[in-house]
Amino acid sequence: MKEPIKVLVADDSDETRELIKRLIELSDKLTLFGEARTGMEVLEVLKNGVPDMVLMDINMPGMNGLETTERISRFYPSLMVIMMSVQGETEYLRKAMMSGAREYLVKPFNLDVLEETLCGTYENELERQKLIRMREDQNSLQGQSRLHVFFSTKGGVGKSVIALNTALALAARNKGKVALVDLDLQFGDLGILTNTKPIRTISEAVEDSALADPELLSGFMETVNGVDLLLAPKKPEMAEYVTEQHLQSLIKTLKKTYRYILVDTSVSFNEITLSTLDQANSIHFITTMDLLSLKNTKLGLEVLRSLHHLDKVDLVVNRSNRSPDISAQDIERSLGLKPVVYIPEEDKILLESVNQGLPIMTERKFKGSKFAKAITGLADILAQ
Repeated sequence: MKEPIKVLVADDSDETRELIKRLIELSDKLTLFGEARTGMEVLEVLKNGVPDMVLMDINMPGMNGLETTERISRFYPSLMVIMMSVQGETEYLRKAMMSGAREYLVKPFNLDVLEETLCGTYENELERQKLIRMREDQNSLQGQSRLHVFFSTKGGVGKSVIALNTALALAARNKGKVALVDLDLQFGDLGILTNTKPIRTISEAVEDSALADPELLSGFMETVNGVDLLLAPKKPEMAEYVTEQHLQSLIKTLKKTYRYILVDTSVSFNEITLSTLDQANSIHFITTMDLLSLKNTKLGLEVLRSLHHLDKVDLVVNRSNRSPDISAQDIERSLGLKPVVYIPEEDKILLESVNQGLPIMTERKFKGSKFAKAITGLADILAQ
């Protein structure tokens, strides 16, 4: 515990208060916030500041401990009250808990009992509040969390580079947590692109049954400039241990914590990719301005049309300044779809970025590039 727990002691007996104050002075886990002889004095003290905990006798003149605790529960709901009495009967305990007390101490008690009760109650309450905040955060994300899939039907089109830099551009906005998952399970490149050595990957998360628990899953993710990254398995043969059911559980868990979930898929319509496309809010189909890529893109779009996913597709054209023989009009006419973003090729900075594991959107020297500006435009679309 970093700071001692601040305790307000309330008891009409001067002798009892002095005894408790001496016990608190002997403790390095507790500190005296103040003292009161009656319930009304407790409420007066609270007007000038709120401790972590009130240690309160049940039987006090005027407003007793039960009535005072009820008022504290109403006006200071996060303030913990520990009730104390010489009476240890179940009826007293029941009344104390009904009034809002967190725990009950029977007098007399020693330092060990006092520390154990107060510190244990305090830690349990902090954990309870943490769970409440987590549920509130999860509820606030219901209907807001979005799954954005980066897909292509041809390797080498820059899909992973675009997915990574788009995730970084989203994280830089500070408008919500961002996760990036490498679902190219056999040959994922996100670890290399971020100069991140894969120590704990999605396959280890599967092995440790961590996909269904946000807190456990976080232990398998690497954070790169605000993006939480879940890497592909270290070896291609480990891909077979990740099933469609695992993917369903993973995405459900990520949606409890992340505003933006980006997925970099493989280039084939395998079981994992198909399931990801089914759950996607948007599919960013990456192509380039060459005939082989356009041919594969056209075939991929036909598959997506048959799967009723075409309405989710945003076409992204990478290396848009490479071919003088193919125009934007040719692409739109051939694919029947208007690209949302054209990303120009900048060989020098891209080669430096990939070879050194320095994503373009994290390096100041790259941020004025045309590539970076195009990625920012793509992030604008995802953020809508």
